[in-house]
Amino acid sequence: MEHENRRSFGTVVGFWAFDLASGPSHWPECSLEYVDVGAKPDSIVEIAGWTGYSTAELTARFNHGACCVSLHVDREWASVGWVSTVPVWVGELLTWFTPPDGDAYVWDCVTRTRFRGHGLYPYLLRVICWQLAVGGHRRVWIATEWTNWRSEVGIARAGFSPVGAVVAMRSGAFTWRRLIPDPDAGDDLVEVLKGSIGSARRRKGNSSMVGRRAA
Repeated sequence: MEHENRRSFGTVVGFWAFDLASGPSHWPECSLEYVDVGAKPDSIVEIAGWTGYSTAELTARFNHGACCVSLHVDREWASVGWVSTVPVWVGELLTWFTPPDGDAYVWDCVTRTRFRGHGLYPYLLRVICWQLAVGGHRRVWIATEWTNWRSEVGIARAGFSPVGAVVAMRSGAFTWRRLIPDPDAGDDLVEVLKGSIGSARRRKGNSSMVGRRAA
């Protein structure tokens, strides 16, 4: 579901980045079964069955260019995360995030209840980064609500670094947003983040991807 913090200070979403060029020189071998899920009817039904989304919603994600990376434990679906290189709607901020050329955005990661607490989330993120590095991407982005500390811990363990937080306050039809850079983030990277938030910039041959929530 979309998350909207209704406290007086509004919604705060932190953005993190992983520079694949400066990542580990030798990516660790994956010891768990994983698969880059295609738009197969059985896959869509399986994912919809435990994530709470409809098959129509998941089909739309695939049709608009997103892929789903899944971890399996003992041949059971354990954790999934979505990856896009086209604009994604960030429901918490009521705006778009457009990954720059060569970058990718990870969103809506879910681990099944009985598999939580075993470090699958950071492992899933490392698998995604490894796949994207092999595919020639340069950087991976991910975002999470400021109050979701469990997600932040997993993101940090996976090797992501904070870039900045976006504060959003809504009044009627108007939404005010402000980017607060992380003090340790480079100015160039902060500018990239600033330019990626806002109206969707359609790319030739790609459609806008409508998401539902951040990581």
